[in-house]
Amino acid sequence: MFFTKSEAWEYEAEWRMIKGLKQADKIVETPTGNVFLFSIPLSCIVTIILGQRMVPETRQQVIEFVRNDKRYTHVSLFQARSSIDKFAIEIQPL
Repeated sequence: MFFTKSEAWEYEAEWRMIKGLKQADKIVETPTGNVFLFSIPLSCIVTIILGQRMVPETRQQVIEFVRNDKRYTHVSLFQARSSIDKFAIEIQPL
């Protein structure tokens, strides 16, 4: 089930990694439950798509972080926007 993906999303060419919760590098306790955080190789991150409803301050923080941290020079930034002429989301380079 974790490796199943609809063919409609095939263009994303994503890879999925699964680890046991006991392998988490950090656990953050929240009122709604624990959040388990895992380290991944930096080379796994090649594209970041900023959501169309993203909080502007958070959007700017992500952009500045990626552009100012030399470890992420290989990462491409994109912005999701509602299409003006069809019922769709368009992904455009930043």
